[in-house]
Amino acid sequence: IVSYNPYPSAREASSIFSLQHQVPWVEVCADSWETNPGWERIYNEKKVPDGFVFLSAEAHRRCPFDNKILIHGGIPVRSAPDHHNVVGQRLNKLNDSFVFLYSGSFEYWSGLTLLLKAFINLPLDKPRSLIICGYGPLSASDQVLIDSDNRIQFFGTVSKQDLNDLREKADILVNPRPLIAENIFNFPSKLLEYMAEQKIIVSTKTPGIPSDFSEMMILTTDSVSDLGRGLQQAAEMTAEQRKPMLHSLGVYAGVHTWSHEADRFGLFLRRLIKEA
Repeated sequence: IVSYNPYPSAREASSIFSLQHQVPWVEVCADSWETNPGWERIYNEKKVPDGFVFLSAEAHRRCPFDNKILIHGGIPVRSAPDHHNVVGQRLNKLNDSFVFLYSGSFEYWSGLTLLLKAFINLPLDKPRSLIICGYGPLSASDQVLIDSDNRIQFFGTVSKQDLNDLREKADILVNPRPLIAENIFNFPSKLLEYMAEQKIIVSTKTPGIPSDFSEMMILTTDSVSDLGRGLQQAAEMTAEQRKPMLHSLGVYAGVHTWSHEADRFGLFLRRLIKEA
């Protein structure tokens, strides 16, 4: 049995079915997970899972059981851009700019406000642009920040093909999550998508990001000043300075495919079944 997240109904049904049919039970833990005495029996269910699959490095670290595995997911296959659409035509106007890109949620926990403030503080001596696209409600304060700087290009929600075009145009990809409660157990799905582009990435460091990611991207704290320094550092890197980081990205992307992650999951399940 594979259940998703420790929801009451999933926990109750899975525990009963596992006991009645004598089959092992694995729980996929995608969201926040706390470690405390008896945390494994949340709703007085009949039994606990036989194994756990975590997407967050921090949640995986906190789980006190041995039968666990950390699976982020695979790096997606990169799609070819299409420069003949409206977004592609609009991007042509940025040919002389050094382009940062943020794609993702506009919610408060996404870090968009943090990124906007950091970018606005960058020096004006060189042509730089920030492209923003994604989904969700945009706050009035973020709209004010966007309107205050003509270097910021807001595209809103775009199609998958348009997103490919935007990522193709970008020089630097940014993941600005602030270190707040909602992001303690986040997992690096956005970073995996960024990795497929094989470009320099600037990201804030949250507990859910594995430590070895530091070799493949520029990691900063969640302060406006430090993220700004990270953006500035990325913009000023020479080709030689980029090489080690891009090489590490290429090696990681070549190994961490969806097929590879599926094989790891399969081995984990076979071991649990054997032990059960």
